[in-house]
Amino acid sequence: MTISPNEPPDQARQPSPSPAQQEWMLEHLFDVADVGIVFMDASTRIIRGNPYAATFFDIKPEALAGTVYADIVLPEDRESILSNSRKLFAEEIPFIDSERCFIHRDGTRHRGHWKVRLIKDTDGNALGELAILTDITEQHQIRKTLEASEARYRQLLENAPFPLIITRLRDGSLRYGNRRAEVQLNFKCDEGIGLPVTDFYQRLEDRNLLIDMLREKGAAYDLEMPMYARDFRPYWALVSASVVEWEGEPAVLAAINEITLRKNAELTIEQERIKLRTLLQTIPDVLWAKDLNGVYIACNPVFEKLCGAKESELIGKTDADLVGSEHAALYRKSDQVALQLNRTYIEEDWLDFAETGYRGLFEIMKTPMLDSLGQQAGILILARDVTENRRIQHMLQESLP
Repeated sequence: MTISPNEPPDQARQPSPSPAQQEWMLEHLFDVADVGIVFMDASTRIIRGNPYAATFFDIKPEALAGTVYADIVLPEDRESILSNSRKLFAEEIPFIDSERCFIHRDGTRHRGHWKVRLIKDTDGNALGELAILTDITEQHQIRKTLEASEARYRQLLENAPFPLIITRLRDGSLRYGNRRAEVQLNFKCDEGIGLPVTDFYQRLEDRNLLIDMLREKGAAYDLEMPMYARDFRPYWALVSASVVEWEGEPAVLAAINEITLRKNAELTIEQERIKLRTLLQTIPDVLWAKDLNGVYIACNPVFEKLCGAKESELIGKTDADLVGSEHAALYRKSDQVALQLNRTYIEEDWLDFAETGYRGLFEIMKTPMLDSLGQQAGILILARDVTENRRIQHMLQESLP
């Protein structure tokens, strides 16, 4: 799809989006965020929360406001939550970062990562707490399974079809490696017990990044890193890791799969892509919005590049003004699907950027925007470039035996 304006660039400037239109967009982003967002007062009473938080807490969205967070956690967690809240308001601590368990009405347990900061007004007075909630139930279950039994670990790890090592978290010393790891690292792991794991990293910052992610989330997945074998042979590895208990203390269980051949192929392709990037700017997501009549009411700078026109030239236009009635009918039909479903509708299409000439496969997410009364007020469209993802998926499929 190529979008370009039909009218000359020197036409009269159109008004920018109104505050109400901007508010619709912010409200939508709040509602569709893939993390829980909660505002609370000093007593942990919820002032407002988004649908993600309501779903995680197993509370109807309309009943979320007014719920006291400290009353819905496990009884043994209540006092520590209230204590931390008091410390946060007293500025004795900069933030709260914790994991909590919640029990749904059906009896199932859910684990959430809870990060809370103090919100102040322009005069420095505390307004309340802003909390970001992430559902880490699955990660927590995986971690607890790994912690269940060291004997079971050894049986599972030793027979794993990929290299696994365990290093002590406090000092990074090697504590275990399975047979696959011995082959890949080119030494007997039993003889290497106590070696610093940093010897295996070409870049120390990669190790630091992994540890930071483990401390924050408890796990890290599919990190590509340049590493060394014991004989200093360099290779590329795909690293996934989680925090487990080993020998009675916290440790890092890491799967290290060699991907040197794949990475070299990707690096060759990347070198070609770098030549193009010297001519083109990095393309972020494309964002624009239309009202219920299909009239453009807002867009971001990348959409301007897509159309080859400034926002002031695009506001007030319709698809028909930009691409003609035939294509406009197709886009309008797609918009109507999202509006009728009243939820995000996803499709893929090729986009041609009028300003840069870039052509890519984009995942296009169309989501109804609601006004303050909950009525549909328009549609928000976000286009994300998935060309590289699809290419890698295809490469991986072709590499399978």
